[in-house]
Amino acid sequence: MENIEGEKIVKILFRYILHETLKYLLMVLCLVVLLFVVIDYISHVDKFISSGIRWTLGLTYVLLRIPYAISVLGPVVVLLAALIVFGVMGKNREILALNTSGVSPFALFKPVLFVGVAGALLLFINTNWVSPPTIQEAHRIKQQEIRKDEGLFVHKENVWIKDTKMIGHIRYYDPKLKKIFGITLNFFDDNFRLKKRIEAKEGVVHQGYWEMQKVLVLSQVDENRYVTTNYKSIKQPMKWLPEKLTDVVKQSEEMSTMEMYQYIQRIEREGHDATYYRVEFQSKLAFPLACIIMCLVAVGVSARITTRLSSFAIGVGAGICVAFAYWALYSFCLSLGYAGQLPPIIAGWTANALFLCIGSAFLQGIE
Repeated sequence: MENIEGEKIVKILFRYILHETLKYLLMVLCLVVLLFVVIDYISHVDKFISSGIRWTLGLTYVLLRIPYAISVLGPVVVLLAALIVFGVMGKNREILALNTSGVSPFALFKPVLFVGVAGALLLFINTNWVSPPTIQEAHRIKQQEIRKDEGLFVHKENVWIKDTKMIGHIRYYDPKLKKIFGITLNFFDDNFRLKKRIEAKEGVVHQGYWEMQKVLVLSQVDENRYVTTNYKSIKQPMKWLPEKLTDVVKQSEEMSTMEMYQYIQRIEREGHDATYYRVEFQSKLAFPLACIIMCLVAVGVSARITTRLSSFAIGVGAGICVAFAYWALYSFCLSLGYAGQLPPIIAGWTANALFLCIGSAFLQGIE
């Protein structure tokens, strides 16, 4: 009989904590999204005004960036929601009452774990199918409507350049090294007849010019005759800066996990270094699972703090510190991965592995 009553209490407790966690999760998420929209719009308002676009288009640009912001801030939102739930329960002496009634703190972890698993799944869906098209449209608005870079566009991962009397093509651009590969530049006269053609295997983008290596130049001698000349390297004046090329190429946040995997395979078949995208690929797999790890940390931190100090503010403050530490370590490891100092899989998963150990250590001995 006592076992049946205990099971009923556990089920009621599960539903109660699940309801409260989802409630505070929605509240924190709405607050974070609202702050993001306001701050992001204010930070870009000078660019909106200088470009002469309507305020509605500027607001559309900011709203399109919300799914990407959620994919970045999702684990922090889950962590804060769990800490608020346990902080409120600790403040109201509910956790103390449950402990004295023989309810294990680990029973509190089950509904939060459920939220963490669901959050990880939703975050993965958002990262792969919701965020890529919206952030891609936001980048299009930024490039064409705000910056007015109409001479740059991408078709199937290839960069096309259009300028006065010139049409160019870049097979691949490496934003980390600021290097371009598979370059073709066609220069025309007033009658749109080919005047000069430059083909280069690779090059480096500098301020005001491109330095290209292994170059073949086709030059017009007269109306019906052209000559070809090989150069080891040349410097060609160009207005396209590394920042603009970085903005226009298809970035990692614009691709799903499968698209990025296929992109990695393609650029490696062509002999290019895909270290940057391999690190991004691992991070896309690892980061959604941070929701589960943050739940584990939240339960461990809350159980210890509410038992010893019963402080709501300290619990939330500890959560913010944990979130900051995780993000700092995560970003540091990714930076080492981009630089080739860490293998991509280690760069993407180290933060998760370490904080999983920390969360498990917090849970040890809290009964």
